[in-house]
Amino acid sequence: VLDVSKNAELSLLTCGGNQLASLDVSRNLHLSKLDCGDNRLQVIDVTKNPGLIEFDCNFNQLTALDVSQNTELKRLWCGNNPIKELDVSQNVGLLDLNCDKTLLKELNVKQNTGLTHLSCEYIGLSKLDVSENLNLEYLSYRGNKFRTIVVNKHPNMKSILCDDPTMVMGANRNCEVRTMTEK
Repeated sequence: VLDVSKNAELSLLTCGGNQLASLDVSRNLHLSKLDCGDNRLQVIDVTKNPGLIEFDCNFNQLTALDVSQNTELKRLWCGNNPIKELDVSQNVGLLDLNCDKTLLKELNVKQNTGLTHLSCEYIGLSKLDVSENLNLEYLSYRGNKFRTIVVNKHPNMKSILCDDPTMVMGANRNCEVRTMTEK
């Protein structure tokens, strides 16, 4: 058990890899960075942490995640959780999103125009629209149902990790398109 309720001024909390089953950060109103990955959390409520900039909750047992109040969020890593829905439309400043190995059926990143890194591997998406994400540098989408992706308006794209490089349309000449078997 980790009790941070009396640390009202807490701005950084790193508690990953501790087998925590619960974590209450509702009284930590100044929290800007939270790393609670690799625990046993089934629920984490960050709606009272509007200044959260970095949030890593990878490798837990989260079935839902509400980041609608975290409008300052720049980095969100929520992969390896059985999350079924993820709404990042209010996180317009998001730069880095990892939602690998979740149960998402759709992912809308149209509002996240500053996104530079997107990893959405092995989640069964039938489509992914990155047409508004012109700042993308890194895209990884292996193990999804769709195959073709168009990136002809992405001048900063440096790396695409996918199942079939021949289905990437319009990658610039400086972009490395590759496959990699899962380890």
